[in-house]
Amino acid sequence: MLLECKDWNKPIGVSAVSAFANKLVMQDVRCGILFSSGGITGAAEYRDARLEVLKANYRAGKIVLILDKNDFQEATRGRNLIAILQKKYEQLKFDLPTG
Repeated sequence: MLLECKDWNKPIGVSAVSAFANKLVMQDVRCGILFSSGGITGAAEYRDARLEVLKANYRAGKIVLILDKNDFQEATRGRNLIAILQKKYEQLKFDLPTG
């Protein structure tokens, strides 16, 4: 599993997600976690970076799990990190709304 952190003030875009997904392909890793305090662009509309996450899954079989500032806050309040990751995985695999 690969991990990458983006502590930016704004949501990360297509190029950052695409570059991370490409690292998964090049390293032959099935799943990765991309920490982005600002989230990703297009999260609610299935476009921009959110669409890139879906493409990585459907085209290349790569799972990109995005964790944002809210996920960090939930974990610090005691929510199990495994439960947070499982929810993200299910949202991706079953095309569920994020949030």
